[in-house]
Amino acid sequence: MAIWKFIESFQRGLKRRASAGPEVARDQPIMSDMFIRVASRGTPFNTVIDVGAAVGGWSATFAEAIPGKTHLLIEANSTHEPALSACCQVRQNWEYVLKACGREPGRVFFDGSDPFGGVASDVATATAKQSVEVTSIDHEI
Repeated sequence: MAIWKFIESFQRGLKRRASAGPEVARDQPIMSDMFIRVASRGTPFNTVIDVGAAVGGWSATFAEAIPGKTHLLIEANSTHEPALSACCQVRQNWEYVLKACGREPGRVFFDGSDPFGGVASDVATATAKQSVEVTSIDHEI
């Protein structure tokens, strides 16, 4: 019986993608669909943690589908600080941390040359040469 539920769910997803418009690639999942599935599971939670938050777009989309949650946005690239600050100032119970995220607090070398794809390293490299602070999710919550 579970296979039929999967097939029905898959068919509903195809119908949503077909009606999503030309700007959405037909073979790509729609992020809001994923959030709707999360909500439909009924698992209670209060906090959303967005590691690699960039400008907060993922969290904003999540909040549209599942409002009322506390959001912690963690981002290492200081390029995004103005956008993160603005994003969190207009939303209740949202905060950001401008640090890399790792196993434990400390420092790493960071290459933030690609604003949406940073690289961290324990040792300095030709590109990862900016020393940034590291936090952990456990440390932040």
